[in-house]
Amino acid sequence: MALSEIRNRILRDLGLDPFSSLVADAKTRVDDYVNEAIDEVNILAKWNILKEAAQVSLVTDTVIYSLASDADINKIISNKFFSDSDDRQVVKSPSDSDFNKEVIKNDTGFPKWWIPYGKDSSNAPQIRVYPVPTSSENGKALDYWYTKNVSDLSSDSDVTEFQEVIIEHLAKAKYAAYDQDFNKEAKHSRTANSLLQKAIAQDRGAQRFQPLTRRNYKVAQ
Repeated sequence: MALSEIRNRILRDLGLDPFSSLVADAKTRVDDYVNEAIDEVNILAKWNILKEAAQVSLVTDTVIYSLASDADINKIISNKFFSDSDDRQVVKSPSDSDFNKEVIKNDTGFPKWWIPYGKDSSNAPQIRVYPVPTSSENGKALDYWYTKNVSDLSSDSDVTEFQEVIIEHLAKAKYAAYDQDFNKEAKHSRTANSLLQKAIAQDRGAQRFQPLTRRNYKVAQ
């Protein structure tokens, strides 16, 4: 459902004419509340319905790698990168200090560890790996899975990937709080929370896959 449809449904529920020029402020406020609701949904869970697969290729003497532009560094599935061809995995270091203790060893070869490393010039998340890849690892792929965030809606034609009814009730609760109609706020909040709990349960039961590999991975030795 597009943003314009979500907005119009909310405005009608508020008793407002969605096509009237007199409700421009209300339209803007609804749009803001819809995107606030989406932000809350993103914080609430890693939604398996938004699971994606991607990969990075190792490069000689290179330790910084950019991930998919829509990836969230906190939503990498299992916090692991996999190399099926080498039957290895690269795991997230417990902390930056643990990672740095490894780095001072100056080891080279297939990476064992990774840590988050800010964002690149295109605002895509980055990781830093260790040990440092050599020419023997050059071009080898690291596969990873991540759950995307639900996208914000900016133009009227933007369509949400998430259940619109939940976003609607969250936005209605916010608008009711703005109107100081606390009974309506409580009603929409209860409905939204009930639907969210059901969505989380269904999402957990709909985990589509685990990484397919030749056998269970062990940390590279």
